[in-house]
Amino acid sequence: MTLIRWLLGLVTISLIAGGIAWWWNSQTILVDIATVTRGNLVESIVVEGFSQVTQRMILTAPVNGILERVELKAGDPLQKKDVVATISAPPSPLLDERALEIARTKHRALRAEWLRNTAARETAEANLKQSQKKRTSFTVPTGQAKPLTPELDAEEQARKRELEAAERGEERALSELNAMNAQIGLNYQQPKLVEATADDIKKSRIEVEIPPQSTVRLSQIRSPIHGHVLQIMKSDAGVVAAGTPIMEVGDLKNIEFVFDVLTTEVTRIAVGNVVQLQHWGEENQTLKGRVTLIDPTAKRLLSPLGVEEYRTRVTIVTQDGESVSNRLGHGFRIEGVFQTRESIDVVKVPLGAIFRKAGEWFVFRVKDGNAIETKVELGIRNDREVSVVSGLSDYDLVILFPANRVHSGARVTYR
Repeated sequence: MTLIRWLLGLVTISLIAGGIAWWWNSQTILVDIATVTRGNLVESIVVEGFSQVTQRMILTAPVNGILERVELKAGDPLQKKDVVATISAPPSPLLDERALEIARTKHRALRAEWLRNTAARETAEANLKQSQKKRTSFTVPTGQAKPLTPELDAEEQARKRELEAAERGEERALSELNAMNAQIGLNYQQPKLVEATADDIKKSRIEVEIPPQSTVRLSQIRSPIHGHVLQIMKSDAGVVAAGTPIMEVGDLKNIEFVFDVLTTEVTRIAVGNVVQLQHWGEENQTLKGRVTLIDPTAKRLLSPLGVEEYRTRVTIVTQDGESVSNRLGHGFRIEGVFQTRESIDVVKVPLGAIFRKAGEWFVFRVKDGNAIETKVELGIRNDREVSVVSGLSDYDLVILFPANRVHSGARVTYR
C-alpha cells in the first residue's frame, strides 16, 4: 500500500507540473517587433575618444632656483613671449661653525694670494716703464761704433713677458677669490690699491661675515606661442629643480581628435577615411572629420569590464575646427563613427533582433502570431543595423531583444 501511495503521489505531481508548463507555454508573450527592410547599409565602427590640442608645450624650469608664485590660471590667454613665471637665485646654504671657520680661513688665503699677485703685477709694470724710459733716453757714446739698442729691446720684451705673467696670475687669483665669495654669499667689491704692502696683507686677515643673501632675479619663463594656459602644474612659490614642469600651454584653435581602436577593427580603417564626430556636446550637430594618422604600434589595455584588449591610436582632424574652437577644449569626450565600406540594396535588420546560438546567428521570425527560430547569414553591420545575406525576406517581422520565455513556436503579440 505504501508503494502504491508513493506512485500515485508522483503521478499527481507530474500531472500538475505538466499542466503548469502547458499553461505557461500557451500564454501569449508580449514582444517588440521590427520589420525587415531593404536599402543601403554603411559599415561603421563606433569608438569613444577625446580631443587634444595639437600644439601643446610643457614649460619647465630651466635652472635650479626659487619659483615665484604663478598668478596665471588655467584658461588664461597668452601672447607670444609673455612672462609666465620667474625663477630667482637660491640662497647660499647655511654653514655650521666648523664650515664657517674653514670658509673664513680659505677666504683669507685667497685674498692674500690675490694681493700678492696684485703687488707682483704693479712691480712688473714699474719695471717695464723703467726699461722703456731707459731705451728712449739712450744715446751712443762718442767713439762707440755699435749701439746697445738690441740689448735694451730684449730687456723691454722680457719686462713685457713678466707683466703678462703677473696679470694672468692676478686674474686667476681674483677669479678664485670671487668664486669663494659667491660660494659663501659675499658681495665682494675689488678695492683700488695703489701699493700692495705687508700692511695690506695683514689687513686682509679680517673676520669674514656671512651676510644674508638677497634674492636676485635669475630667469624668466616666457610663452613660446600664442594660445592659452591648459593647466598649471606648480603654482605655489618654492624651490624647484631644473626640468620641473611648471605649466602646459597650447593653442585651442588647433584641435585634433584621438581614438584608441581595436587592432581587429583598425585594419578596416585607412588614412583619409571619413569620420562622423558626434555626442561632443551638441546632440543635433555632427562634425565631419577625416583620418590623418594611424599609429603603427598597438598597446595593451583593459576594458571597463577587465577584458584585455589590444588597441592602436587613430588621429582625426575636423574640417569645422574654427566653428567649434570656442566650445571644445583639451581632453573633451567625443564619439567617432568610422565609415569603412558600404553595401547597396541589401536586406537589413536591427542589431537587437539577432542572437548567437551554438556558434551561429539566429532571429525569431513572427508568422501567424508564432515565433519561429530562423538561422541567418549576416553581412556587414554598423552600430544600428546588420545586413542579412540569407534566411529573411523583405517585410518579414522579427522580434527585438527576445526574452528567455520566447522559444520557437511560442505565441506572441505585439506591444
